[in-house]
Amino acid sequence: MNAPHSHAPQGDDRSRSAIALHDISLSFGGLDVLREVSLNVRHGEIVGLIGPNGAGKSSLLNVMSGFYRADRGGVSIDGARLDRPRPQRVARAGVVRTFQNLGLFGGMSVLDNVLTGRALHGKVAWPHYLLRTRAARNEDHHNRALALDALASLDLQDHADTLVSALPYGAQKRVELARALAMTPRTLLLDEPLAGMNLDEKQEMVAAIRAARDIRGATVVLIEHDIGVVLTLADRLVVLDRGRVIAVGPPATVAADSAVIAAYLGTRH
Repeated sequence: MNAPHSHAPQGDDRSRSAIALHDISLSFGGLDVLREVSLNVRHGEIVGLIGPNGAGKSSLLNVMSGFYRADRGGVSIDGARLDRPRPQRVARAGVVRTFQNLGLFGGMSVLDNVLTGRALHGKVAWPHYLLRTRAARNEDHHNRALALDALASLDLQDHADTLVSALPYGAQKRVELARALAMTPRTLLLDEPLAGMNLDEKQEMVAAIRAARDIRGATVVLIEHDIGVVLTLADRLVVLDRGRVIAVGPPATVAADSAVIAAYLGTRH
């Protein structure tokens, strides 16, 4: 297996913001979901987003990725402010999101599922594909190479032609990550990537997430309920409770924070 070229941030790149939130507030039907949330994620970080159920974690990822539009505040990607970001614009800026529930096409092969991640990056107009011009063939070759590389990085290359519905759940979760990697993300937003996995599958996914950062240079923000995993995987933790950030810092420091402990135990803080 050929290792992908490293795009890891060098020098002072790690001090720059990959994605930042500025006083984000969001409500639905009068219910405050997020309240004045500000966050700065630096290039090359793995940031764990944790908190009790209903704390607003998935909503925060939806704002980052443009699927939700905040009532107030804005999002910056690589220093460029986007006050009303939309999913396509955010994705073209290199921010790729996965969801809690699998969004795969069961009747398609593993490779074709991963190739769907390249659709947004197409630069050749559809008539070229109808005519099979050189430009179309070159783009198709480039997309397949990226997709196969993503599959190989997750040890899925032998299943490229397998129907995705025939794979066990843990392998399907890796296919979803492979599709995200094929989009050559600068920032990965992962919503419970380890949900429903057994111990071996979790270890494989943790290794893949680390490689996405260490080898491919992607910044990672993930929601994960397995606290043992997130404590060892994340460089920093951000804790939400009732739509507010109540703690940010290294995992060991956050885990010992009295406000965090109280939030998880359901007591006042």
